[in-house]
Amino acid sequence: MTIRQSFLKAHKKIIVDTALETLLTSNWVPVMDLREETSRKIFTEIFIQVDKDISADLSENGFQLASTYLNIFRRNAALSQNFSAQLTFLSIARIVLNHFLSHQHQENQDRYPAIQEKIQKIFDLTLLSLGQWWGDIYQDIREKDLQLIRELNIVKNDLQKQLDVIYQILKESPIATVKCDRNLNILHWNPAAVRLTGYTPADILKQRITGIFTHSSREKLLARLWSERKRVSNLRLYIQPKIGNPIYVLVSVSKIKSPKPDDFHYIFNLQELEKGTSGQEKSKRKMNELLTITRLSSAIIHDIRNPLNSIGLNLENLEQLAEKEGGSDHSPIKALLNKVQREIQQLSQNLQQYMAYGNLTELYLEPLNLTEKFKFFMDDISLEATVKKIKVFFENDGKEHWISGDWLQLNRVFMNILQNAFDVTRQSGLVRVRLSRRKDRVLVTVQDNGAGIPDAQRTKIFEPFYSTKKSGTGLGLFISREIIRAHGGRISHRPAKKGGTIFLVSLPVLQKGGESHHV
Repeated sequence: MTIRQSFLKAHKKIIVDTALETLLTSNWVPVMDLREETSRKIFTEIFIQVDKDISADLSENGFQLASTYLNIFRRNAALSQNFSAQLTFLSIARIVLNHFLSHQHQENQDRYPAIQEKIQKIFDLTLLSLGQWWGDIYQDIREKDLQLIRELNIVKNDLQKQLDVIYQILKESPIATVKCDRNLNILHWNPAAVRLTGYTPADILKQRITGIFTHSSREKLLARLWSERKRVSNLRLYIQPKIGNPIYVLVSVSKIKSPKPDDFHYIFNLQELEKGTSGQEKSKRKMNELLTITRLSSAIIHDIRNPLNSIGLNLENLEQLAEKEGGSDHSPIKALLNKVQREIQQLSQNLQQYMAYGNLTELYLEPLNLTEKFKFFMDDISLEATVKKIKVFFENDGKEHWISGDWLQLNRVFMNILQNAFDVTRQSGLVRVRLSRRKDRVLVTVQDNGAGIPDAQRTKIFEPFYSTKKSGTGLGLFISREIIRAHGGRISHRPAKKGGTIFLVSLPVLQKGGESHHV
């Protein structure tokens, strides 16, 4: 009687069930995320091929388990990149098979050593083939990683050269140029600023730039800086030099995104002005100089942005390549690349926010049934809440509420408020949304049961670039407020009685005869 007839064929179901039970009770199941049906099929194919290799009169080179085993995992996307899972299936199959063989051949012990030796060779050759396959994958990925890293180094060196050019321009510029952090503390003070004010870097670095302006000019400067504008230009102010009387200057300020997430710098340009006709001519000449410097700086910044995009594309290619070829999710190279990728994504997200702010005034107002819009909106937002294991309760007074609005922009507002609510709400927490009317206003209320907003931050959350999140841009609520204002509405917040925060959006009810129009 052959081995196939006496053992494997007769006991195949028992062997597969035992192997599956061993797998399901092991520590490997949570990391593999496989259905029981898939695992059963894999074990069945393994034992069928072992049966063939044992029963056939073949040399070691004729054993087919190795090729069959690799093909099994190449067909499964979840397992083709999981070395631990592949090794787990092979080990369990070997243990279970040895156990059954030892019990099956108790009455025929003289045959067991030969069968055991053959099984040993079959699984050893399979394990060697598996190791060689993963070795080839690792070597290929490593070579491609090294090539991409070399390319990234070239881009980094190019960026450094361009940054050196920028700093050289700032140093040699005939215009007083000052770099400040977001709190207006001075970080760079070029030679032209020294000549204009008499203050040396030792005198002025890490001091607030507002200290060089006279009292009235300081208030005027701060009012313009905290306004909605990203750039301030042609601002005529007085500065107090180290020695002498106040100097009349033309001030231009730009906000520049910092390489650090959620941060930015101010660049101040200061030019001395003279009153009278001759002063106007001098001012015009210096304005032309400033325009030239500004255009040159813009061109350099544009050149820097292109290599930054190249870095992002190369990182995406590397990440896709690593996933395709089966790279480890825990390798040091991948961890570093993931970190860089997150920073680039944060910069891209910030840029998108800035672009969104630039389009705030381009509204298309038309009659909107806010009740109907919210039905679909809540369906969409509920899907995300389910994923985050947060409960959302929507309350509507059952009436239709019409407004004049741009739903594309309003959707952005409500999505931002709900996203903020989800961010501060724990799993199994509750977010309440209510749509109602009070006199001639439609009210949208969003309440979370998070930790609430600290008292010191409540007056600041609508300010541009202010955020309580590590990865926030500080523009979400600022943009939302401007959109609501453009609709003739109001947005506010207050602490909830039982903890959390309540956001209230108030919009005017559509009057009869409303028509679509641009704003």
